This record gives sequence, C-alpha cells and structure tokens, in this order.
Amino acid sequence: MKRHACTIVIALALIPSAAGLGKDIYVDPDRDDGVKTIAEAIQQAQPGDTIHLAARDTPYRESIFINNRSGEPGKPIVIDGHGATITGCDPLRPEDWVQESPGLYRSDKLYADLRGDDTVIQRVFFLFGGQPQRMDRTSKGAKAAWKKLGELADGEWTFVPETQTFYIKVDAAKPLAECGVEIPYRKNGVTVRGTRNEHWIIRNLTVQHVLNDGFNIHHHSRDMRFENIAAFGCGDDGFSAHEGCECEVDGYRAAGNSTGFANGYSSNVKLRNAFISGNVANEILQMHGSIFEIRDTHILATAARPVVIRGNPDKQQVCRGSFDNVLIECRADRARPFEVAKGAVITATRVTTIGLSWQIEGEVDVSQSVIVAGPTRAQVDVRPNGVWKARQNLYDLYSFGINGKSFRSDLAGFQLSTSSDADSRQESVPADSVVKLARRESPFAPLGAALCDIILPEP
Repeated sequence: MKRHACTIVIALALIPSAAGLGKDIYVDPDRDDGVKTIAEAIQQAQPGDTIHLAARDTPYRESIFINNRSGEPGKPIVIDGHGATITGCDPLRPEDWVQESPGLYRSDKLYADLRGDDTVIQRVFFLFGGQPQRMDRTSKGAKAAWKKLGELADGEWTFVPETQTFYIKVDAAKPLAECGVEIPYRKNGVTVRGTRNEHWIIRNLTVQHVLNDGFNIHHHSRDMRFENIAAFGCGDDGFSAHEGCECEVDGYRAAGNSTGFANGYSSNVKLRNAFISGNVANEILQMHGSIFEIRDTHILATAARPVVIRGNPDKQQVCRGSFDNVLIECRADRARPFEVAKGAVITATRVTTIGLSWQIEGEVDVSQSVIVAGPTRAQVDVRPNGVWKARQNLYDLYSFGINGKSFRSDLAGFQLSTSSDADSRQESVPADSVVKLARRESPFAPLGAALCDIILPEP
C-alpha cells in the first residue's frame, strides 16, 4: 500500500496463517501437487487457516464462494491473493454462435447460459480485445435503445428481447474464435451468502469483468474484513453488501464498474483508504436502511451521478452515514450531483468537493469542508424538507439555494435562510490552491480533505 501523493510505501509481505494459529493451504492450478481450486481450499479451511493463491501471470477463471463457513473470534479464515486476479470472462464459445452474414453472428443460447432476465440484461457486456463494450447501457444508469442489426459496427453487439437473441459484429476477415471476444459467464468474483459466515479476511485480490459484482456479500455475514482489494470493469457494483452484513474494507480501488461502491438494505460497511474513479453510473451509492462510514478516500468522479445517498421513506428505512477526509473531484465542464435524497442522514467532516452540486432532500451536517464549483456552475441546493446544518466551511460556488429561492454567490442570504453556516465563508479558491489544500500546503488548511492522510493499495 502507498500513501497517496507521498513517497511512503508499505510492503505487503506474506503473512503466515493468522499469526501462526492455523495451517497454510496453497492453491496453484498450474502445479501437479497441492490444491488445484479455490473451492477445494475453502472446503478444507478451518478457523485460523490461511489460503494462499499463487501469484500468476494469467487470471483465475474461478469465483470465490463462501457459504456457511466461519472462522472464530481471533482465528479468522484468511484468503490471501498475493496480487492474484479473478476474472468473470471466458473466451466466446464459437459453437454457440451462428453466422448470419460476414462478421455478424447470432446466439440463441447465451441468454439461457447467463440465466437471463431483465436484471441480468442490464448488466451484460462483452470484451472486445480486452475492453468492455457496454453499448451505452449500464446497471443503475442510462440504457440506450438496442441497436438494429444494420447499425452494428465491428466490436459491437445487440440484443433482441422478443427472441432473447444476442448478436455480435466482428472483423469479417477473421474466424470468430480469433476475434478476441470474451463473455462474462461468471456472476461475481467473491460471493458470501448463507445463514452464518463470520470471521473472514480477504486480502491482496483483484476481481475484474464479472457479470454482476466484484465482491457480493449477502445474508448473515459478520466480521468480514477486506484488505487491499480492487474491482475493475464489473457489470454492476465493485463492492456491494446486502441484508444485515457487517464489513470493513481497508484499501480499495474501483474503476470501470457500473457503480464503484454500493451498499443497501440494513448492511453496515466501513470503507477507508480507497481510490474510486471512472465508474459508469455511480461512484458511491448507499441505499435503503444501510449504515456506512467512508474515510480517507479519493474519488475522481466521471460517473453520471458521482454520489447518491438515499433511504426508503415508504418502508421507513433511513440511510445513515459519514464522510471524513474525502476528496471528490469532478473534472467535467458541467456540475454533477452529490445527492442526499429523502430518507438519508449524513455527516461530512473535512470533505472537499470540486465541480459537484449538493442536492439536499434529506439531512446533512457538514463541517470543516471545502465546496468548490471549479469551472462549473455548482451550487448547494436545499430542497423542500431538506435539512442543512453547517459550520466552519469554505465555499466557492456559483449559487446557494433553499426551498426554490436562489442566492447567487450570496452566502449571507443563505446563512440567514438556513440559520446555519454562521462561521463559514465564501471566497475565491484558485485551482492550484485546491491541490495545495489537499496536501495541507494551502492557507485554507486545515479545512477540507488531506491526500497525505490517505493510504492507497498498490495498483
């Protein structure tokens, strides 16, 4: 792991079996001796044991599945990936495809192979030459109309719902098997589900290109710790906890997923030391009655909706969470939303947002933070029934709004209307000052996020 924007590097050494409390189990599909599969290793593991995945140049084409297996307090079961990658994709199976015309192929079988339904179809992508092609469709986000067959270019695909048929278009000069097409046949990279899964550590592992979630945590999961993990190019979420799961994530990278970090229902998840960037629909999405804590995190937002926090008032579910030492940058020319919707209650301390408009329908308590428009017309907009509590903040915004009334660059009017922010100020924050601010080199410090307090996993 490394400290963000600094030169400190912490080596990730081989850690023997939970401080020597159990045995080591080694997984290497390429060796004749030992354990060949992750599934076999999990079946053998007892409290205190450590499963070691061999570091390989090629990814593991196998998911981790934990179902009703537990360690013990002080004796967790550990899976150490040692930098290994799990992929959800396999090369396309040419025998499942019929040529319709030069370069155009049809499959009537893939829908069933993916256990297709509407939720699955939202997540489907193909890899062409190792790059995901979503066709401008994504789970929890925008969904372009399906292209007609005559509109497809090489490296594109489409789906006909009426016949549940997939089509792909490739270079007509090559055999289909040589076109470098891969399909996400595996649903999740790491799946945890069942009536009791407790006391696990999963570390030093990357998941990429699965159909659904990189890390998918369900049912009764307690004392689940994830260290130095990453999720890239997944069909839905990079990391997603459900039901009443309790997890801690320390060291996380997420890019190219539909959503970078998403949790819901009554889960309780703590995230720290993360870099989240380049996801499609959302960078951060917290829902329902979940509880979350996000600390020491850098979000370089390109998603359509970078941050969305929402409860479910119809079911009396309140989503509660906190942000502490979090930098969220949006480098688009138009402001994108930081949404605190109905049924959401959050606190934000030492947070810096650049190019995000705060849209408040829930309840927010923000302090010691820096909220900057950058080149956009970003604003704070407190909507009817929204609650804004604030103090000791620095603003450089286009406008402030409350209950439909706008105060153009007028913090004083906003302070009066909200009876808040009495000790905050509005002033120009040049772009270079924001960078210095994050490094604690700015005259505005100690307000806002400090990058040097964020320790990120190695790429």
